[in-house]
Amino acid sequence: RDQPVLTPGGWRRYPQKKSQVLNGVVQSLAATIFGRVLRELDRQLRPLGGLILQQVHDEVIVAIPPAVADDASDIVDTVMSSAAVAPTALLPHPVPFVVRIKRGHSWADFI
Repeated sequence: RDQPVLTPGGWRRYPQKKSQVLNGVVQSLAATIFGRVLRELDRQLRPLGGLILQQVHDEVIVAIPPAVADDASDIVDTVMSSAAVAPTALLPHPVPFVVRIKRGHSWADFI
């Protein structure tokens, strides 16, 4: 309890139970990878007029002008699917992510 667990992303966690050690490492690793994804999506979508509206767990909702929706879909797919494939100190082996993209004109289109 007194010893911190250092995650691959550099976070220090103080688990209260032994069962929380692995869970804390896995969840913080996912948060670190997804943080990188969000920064890269923001960097690549802004020139197209795109904006990240919402992120919940492993989902991202993006607003993009309809004229560049195909380009934006390609960017989202590429960035998210390759987030843990590139050589990184976070993971010893590449792990491709499965990406599903839904498009619509309003939030109601996603329900």
